Amino acid sequence: MKSTIIRQFPILCVILLAFASCDSTVSRHAIPQVRPYGQNNTRQALEVLDRAIRSNPADPGNHYRKAQLLYEDGQAIFAQQAIEAALELNSTKPEYHFLLAKIARDQGDYTAAYREAITAETYRYPFPDLQGFIAELFAERGNFKEALTYVERALREERDARLMLVKARCLIGLSDTVRGIQWLAQAYRADTSYLPALDYLAAYYSGLEMNDTALYFVDKGLALDGDSPDRNMQKVSLLRRKGDDSQLPVLLKDLRTVTKIKDTVNHLLLDYYFVHYQYDSVNLITQDLLSADSTLVVPRLYKARVLDKRGFHWSAVGEYQQIIDQDSTQAIAIRELADLKRKIAYLRKREEEQRPSRNIISLPSRKN
Repeated sequence: MKSTIIRQFPILCVILLAFASCDSTVSRHAIPQVRPYGQNNTRQALEVLDRAIRSNPADPGNHYRKAQLLYEDGQAIFAQQAIEAALELNSTKPEYHFLLAKIARDQGDYTAAYREAITAETYRYPFPDLQGFIAELFAERGNFKEALTYVERALREERDARLMLVKARCLIGLSDTVRGIQWLAQAYRADTSYLPALDYLAAYYSGLEMNDTALYFVDKGLALDGDSPDRNMQKVSLLRRKGDDSQLPVLLKDLRTVTKIKDTVNHLLLDYYFVHYQYDSVNLITQDLLSADSTLVVPRLYKARVLDKRGFHWSAVGEYQQIIDQDSTQAIAIRELADLKRKIAYLRKREEEQRPSRNIISLPSRKN
């Protein structure tokens, strides 16, 4: 542990110096998340654009604006359809190709993203933004050397938190850790509310198992965007790693409705309540989950465990057997059932051994 701290001391010094010079002011280089028509008016704006397109379907600008709005609203498939319609009408607009490049990247099609980005460059899209995007494409694929070439070109024209973060990622990816941390510090200093930088710092320090430092950046991210499931789950993971589970019930309860992680969240809650002997809470969750899907294995495992802890051993046997009948490869259920049957046999044997002594003790009381 001591050697780890000594090894990381120069890195800590760099980042602490960066914090010392930071204030809460948002940099002019911040990249705000803006919806052109206002977040609450997406549907109305789309209706207006659809009417405009029906009125003048040959205007590529309306298709492009519709694609922008759909993309910012998270409707990537429909955004792609709209931007492709715009490109059919005018294929020389660099912003059209750039938007299609962003959609392709989000869908994991890096070849198409790169092709469209280069096309946008051919039609003279604003240089730094595009170079930074191409650098991100290469960095996301692990090609840090090529990414570094593009991001350094962009940084000659513009220095903002996003580009600094990309350069930091490249340097760290190329094992130039000290310089990478210096650029991370610059990105943080340029904009202390830039979420990708906060997330990267949290992930970086989590990877070093510097849990308190990682939690510092996770909490700063949550202060800006408290609804992020990934950020909240990262906090849960870090707290569990530290052995501090006092905040887990509150954090996890708020995440039970998030579809993509609800199974993980429910399993963590079941584990927390079981370990802390809160069996009624375990039962509430298992009943809820099994009523929706009786084939779920983990909730039935916890149901069996609670029955066992409360002394209903044969009922627990029935729950374990139901899991095994459903899937004979469930190793945990098989092992726990075998342990439980051994326990039942032991308890029965002990009871039989004690039975004669109870009879002997009771005989004199009958004479009295």
